Amino acid sequence: MGKETSDFDRWLRTVETATENLGLVDSLNTVALVVGKDFGVSLWFVEIFGRRWSYLAGRMPEQCPQSNIERIELKRNIGLVSDSWEKLSEGDRTRLVEFLRRLVSERLIGCGT
Repeated sequence: MGKETSDFDRWLRTVETATENLGLVDSLNTVALVVGKDFGVSLWFVEIFGRRWSYLAGRMPEQCPQSNIERIELKRNIGLVSDSWEKLSEGDRTRLVEFLRRLVSERLIGCGT
């Protein structure tokens, strides 16, 4: 399991480097593209307006499934949605969400959000 963790951590550092000079939407699109390509997981990101979650970026499937949807609040007004979240191990999901929360917080600094 240690090797798996190290591989995912190296993968995360690569993604962090690839997104470091991008704005929020471009960073989220890049993360969604790479997660989809490398792990077969569809991710899309949303703006949260109360109970309404509105598409912002990422790889939303052509037909949104009605079940098996995972919704995760990354920040008060930004969320993550996936219909294939279970393809990642629990540890990798935790580390990815931590990374995304940092990314969103860093990109929103100075945006008034």
